Amino acid sequence: MRDITSNPCLSRRFSKPLHSRAARSVAGVMLSFVLGLSPLSAIPANAYYCGNPQDPSDHSVNCYGYVEWDNGAGTIGATTQMYLTSLSYGSSGYFLDAEMWLVNTNTNPNEWVEVGATADDRWVSRGYGTLVWFYGVNSVYAYDENPLGIGTVPSADVYNWIPMWIVRDDNYHYSAHVRSTAGEQVQQVQIYLYPNLIADGQELFGQDETAPPASSNGSTFFTNNTSIYQDGTSFYEFQDGQFRWDAPFQNLGWLNNWKPSNTSWGGTFMVACCNT
Repeated sequence: MRDITSNPCLSRRFSKPLHSRAARSVAGVMLSFVLGLSPLSAIPANAYYCGNPQDPSDHSVNCYGYVEWDNGAGTIGATTQMYLTSLSYGSSGYFLDAEMWLVNTNTNPNEWVEVGATADDRWVSRGYGTLVWFYGVNSVYAYDENPLGIGTVPSADVYNWIPMWIVRDDNYHYSAHVRSTAGEQVQQVQIYLYPNLIADGQELFGQDETAPPASSNGSTFFTNNTSIYQDGTSFYEFQDGQFRWDAPFQNLGWLNNWKPSNTSWGGTFMVACCNT
């Protein structure tokens, strides 16, 4: 997330095994979606501008598509399980992320920790592949973003459920985790964060005047969505949250109407970039 707070559209677990019944149902519906038989209604394409790759320092117009839960004070962490069907960028200088965020919207600028996968050619010159596990942290004092653990996403992680979580320890330090097929990847970050908002979704830096950063099969699914609280308890999300989206992300929603309020596993959210 290259500053989730700058976009005017935005309001700004420990992993549990995926329920076998839910996994089978989700996999079947996802297969239909990947084959082009989406259970969601397609929305006509819209022109979009989500940043200028000639000015990679300017991320004030990044675009987002995500679901958020405003859980208030007392939240210290969140988990999800993420499924990438594919993720790629187009021209050099673009990126497309699939990730989760833990955010404090009560600071200016907003503070957050993020973890996920990014399709971003910046990392190639450093010896990584074009799809990388990464983490990021933003506070009133500093910003940091780097590859997480092994960095390059193993091919076995794509088309697979990958647990991710962010959580605070007793010293008020946060750690970002990805349980890759290659082993657990973890990064501790130094930030005194008092989050009130959790979000799952995608972020785009790019525009449709040239080769799009991704096609409509750049879809990501999130399930087993959970909040962790400071008393040590954790709960699957039971409220349906709020959708936030910009033009490239109009194909998003609760897969097969599996909302948190309709399920026992925190719902299954889907978002796909891009509408070109």
